[in-house]
Amino acid sequence: MPHAEHMPALVWISGSGPNTQYPVPAGHCDCDCNKACPPYRQIESFQYPTTWDEIPTVRIDWCHSVAIIPHLDRVVALTPQVMEQFSPARLGSAIEKVLASPLPSSCTPDGRALDVWLHLTDDCNLRCTYCYVPKRPQAMSQEVAQRAVEATVRSALQHEFDTLHLKYAGGEPLLNIATLLSAHDYAAGQASQYGLRLKPVVLTNGTLLSDQCIAELEQRDISISISLDGLGAVQDGQRKCVDGSDSFALVEKSLERLEHLGVQPHISITVTAYSVKFLPALFDYLLRRNLSFSLNFYREHGRSGEQSHLSITERAIPHILAALEVVEQHLSPQSLIGVLADRADFRFTHLFACSAGHSYLVIDPNGQVFKCQMDMSHSVSSIDAHDPLKAVRNSLDGIQNLPAGKRTECAGCRWRFWCGGGCPYLTNHIKGQFGTSSPHCDIYQAVFPAVLRLEGLRLLKYCDPVGLS
Repeated sequence: MPHAEHMPALVWISGSGPNTQYPVPAGHCDCDCNKACPPYRQIESFQYPTTWDEIPTVRIDWCHSVAIIPHLDRVVALTPQVMEQFSPARLGSAIEKVLASPLPSSCTPDGRALDVWLHLTDDCNLRCTYCYVPKRPQAMSQEVAQRAVEATVRSALQHEFDTLHLKYAGGEPLLNIATLLSAHDYAAGQASQYGLRLKPVVLTNGTLLSDQCIAELEQRDISISISLDGLGAVQDGQRKCVDGSDSFALVEKSLERLEHLGVQPHISITVTAYSVKFLPALFDYLLRRNLSFSLNFYREHGRSGEQSHLSITERAIPHILAALEVVEQHLSPQSLIGVLADRADFRFTHLFACSAGHSYLVIDPNGQVFKCQMDMSHSVSSIDAHDPLKAVRNSLDGIQNLPAGKRTECAGCRWRFWCGGGCPYLTNHIKGQFGTSSPHCDIYQAVFPAVLRLEGLRLLKYCDPVGLS
């Protein structure tokens, strides 16, 4: 084997080629707020690291490692010689110099986005074991939806956002598809009038996607995110239909219908203590079908009751790592570094795990505004307010979304600017305070290195190396 000093100083850089771009699935899962939206992704008083021990660095094999260069928002695979010759800051400068200019930001969402959860209905045709939404026949009217869009646009303009991420959600939003389509058409007109970009997604259980429904969504460029937690009995065990029948067959038929129509959905996976054992099989199923997906760890909530046994613990780690081994077997040009570790995202540095309380509006069927869809017990504003987002930001009630650097146990962690500290709602629900580390911290610490190593393997396979002098 060649010794390190005889190896060339090579780096493989994320986002530096057409086959290595980061997908940005903002809004595809039920709590995927835009983690990177400025100014909340800015790392104030962040000192560029001077040693490799200060940043996430993982060995890939005997002659390669992978590391995150925070001030470039890039993941790089590199040889031992690079780590011997360059500090992280100096390597960032060398990469920019070799490429003649800073790399284009392929991984950062363009512009400033305001995320909006339009809770179109509480009703649903499934009865999932872990759901936090009370099932009742309460649906948003078209008139309320129009006023909600107007309120959203007012806040977006007031705070200089240029993009609206609209999440049509519930309950099952397709049970109120008339309001969904009406709201979207009105939002599209408002966005055009005020020069805003519109990025919509419907968060559905996937059982009601008829040909006509798909056509209506496709006509409006509304992305489709489908909840799927496992195959066969695994899905059916925690996502039953309201009449007690199974849901997996219905979802699979919808996936086949979407494939036939040339529509690419996104799959949102909720990981519970029950389903995590079967995660490798689900990964294999999705990867073979070239379906994008993201992981969301089950979060206990005020209505969990006897379902608290669904919470994942350290016992889930071997199963998650086994699922990541399946990803390695199906390694593709598409990066998964932003979707494999719950709320963590290694595509860019960020202060928060989500944008709740900062750049996020949740609007219920009555037009009341909340900070988070998991905490809809007390509203902080309404769609009649001139600027609902200002009320959300100023409210001291409910969720307090603190930056990772101000959470005890997080301040000295080398993963903090990519983890963001985890879900603030869950942290407070389990630990009784917002200013501490996530209950999933031990799981994160075990899984993060494996996720980063996968990205390094992908870079070595699909990205051309750059030589440094």
